[in-house]
Amino acid sequence: MADHKWPERGKRKLIGKRISRLDGPMKSSGRAKYSYDVNRPGMLHGKMVLSPHPHAKIVSIDTSAAEKMPGVKAVQIMLEPGKEVLWVGHEIAAVASAPRSRRGQRAARPTRSRTDRGETGTGSSPRSMRPQ
Repeated sequence: MADHKWPERGKRKLIGKRISRLDGPMKSSGRAKYSYDVNRPGMLHGKMVLSPHPHAKIVSIDTSAAEKMPGVKAVQIMLEPGKEVLWVGHEIAAVASAPRSRRGQRAARPTRSRTDRGETGTGSSPRSMRPQ
């Protein structure tokens, strides 16, 4: 085993010394800028549409309302209709929009039929899933 020794008390630079944090007052007063606070020109914010159900079949996905919203730049379907959702939080779609248009990120509405584990796969009547 390696033999590690501490430097002598007079030669220590950091151990046992008070170290002042330069960003401490800014953080504790709420004046510090974090990456979440920065909005660059042309920057987009993304929102995932996630499944609230542990097992369901995607019947259709209506992205027309999201695409028509002002500020929405792109809508990407990640799980095509006919595929099955396998867990809660399974990614269904993604919406990219300008920072001020959060409503557009909530407008993509997939329709699913719920499939419980005991059923053969037909599920119940289609319902609308809400993005999270």
